Amino acid sequence: MARTPWYEAQPERVEWELERLRDDAEVTVQSERREDGVYSVATTLTFRGEDLPVRIDFPRDYPDAAPDIRAERLVLDRHQERVGLNFCVLDNPDTDWNPRRSAAELVVLLKKLMADTEQGAEAVARGEGDMPEPASAYYRYTSGVAALVAEPFWVVELNRRDGQLTLVENMPGNVLFLLK
Repeated sequence: MARTPWYEAQPERVEWELERLRDDAEVTVQSERREDGVYSVATTLTFRGEDLPVRIDFPRDYPDAAPDIRAERLVLDRHQERVGLNFCVLDNPDTDWNPRRSAAELVVLLKKLMADTEQGAEAVARGEGDMPEPASAYYRYTSGVAALVAEPFWVVELNRRDGQLTLVENMPGNVLFLLK
């Protein structure tokens, strides 16, 4: 037996969420009820003087699970997931979200994060929670790049205690690894 989507079972919650988005987050909304049980809301925020389309997806098990807020493209160096493009606005989503909260609160936090980003890294750091950064945040990602790794570098341990890795750009956009 298929479970009734939350937005059909709780129409008053839908209206409350949309009202909070309009009044508290001060955004216009366009909503869509999806067959997979997700309720999706499209809106636009301003970032660096330009309109940024943003989508808020309320999951099938909402309000027990937090909504996701994502953009159509990568706009932040930090606090935006690189693949799904969703924003990280709660310090710890598993414990910080509860059903009494609204998606509008998350949008307000996102607007603050975007304003801080426009001011610089120090402003972003001041608004961050006191917790370790995930390891993935320490790496810059580039798409459309491949690294070819030859033997003996597939082995778990090399018979060397030291060495040197040098990156050399032999032509624009083409980087070589030189190992000694």
